[in-house]
Amino acid sequence: MSLPRCFTLGPLITSLTLGAVSGLTLEVVRPATAWAQTDDLSTQAEQLLEEGLQLYRVSEWQQALEKWQQALDLYRQASDRAGEADTLGNIGIIYRLLGDYPQALDYQAQSLALKRELGDRAGEANTLGNIGIIYDLLGDYPQALDYQEQSLALKRELGDRAGEAITLGNIGIIYEKLGDYTQALDYYDQSLALKRELGDRAGEAITLGNIGIIYDLLGDYPQALDYQEQSLALKRELGDRA
Repeated sequence: MSLPRCFTLGPLITSLTLGAVSGLTLEVVRPATAWAQTDDLSTQAEQLLEEGLQLYRVSEWQQALEKWQQALDLYRQASDRAGEADTLGNIGIIYRLLGDYPQALDYQAQSLALKRELGDRAGEANTLGNIGIIYDLLGDYPQALDYQEQSLALKRELGDRAGEAITLGNIGIIYEKLGDYTQALDYYDQSLALKRELGDRAGEAITLGNIGIIYDLLGDYPQALDYQEQSLALKRELGDRA
């Protein structure tokens, strides 16, 4: 029997977990410091975006969706293409959480096209990962792998080491689901090394546990036990009671 899994989301809500669903890269909303106060419409949209974020954080997804849909309309009226691109992605995330994967894919695809048009390479990398999440949930692992590999390549190009570490782990998850445990272990090991280099202790703890799962599936129970015990010790050190 497979061990329970716990995956982190990234990069703006790294403390949030989603149990056994999937833990691929998540881009939620632009930081407030990056919001362009261009006119009244954009200002109203930014306020709605912030209100939606607060609702998102307490899992009020339907209400968050309503706020972000209103924000999207205002960004479009204001011709604020960057705001529109981010909000499209946020709406896609909500539809994913609500289990409406076709709608989630549609909004993420719109966001991706617009980010590419704007030359937002970092946003493009995150959105590629978000699309990979949806294909993973749909069980289309080749497509999920393709989008995660595109995301990884772009994050490496941009020097986004934290994003690279998350995406390496995401690719490991997909290879595990495909039953390719050797490849899964390789990507988890790369992710673990990078998280240690970056001092990401919470991410390290989760990846140690994921590596333990692979050894469990391989029938190497002493190694599985060793990695799970390392994960347990680190989670206790961090006060991660869940």
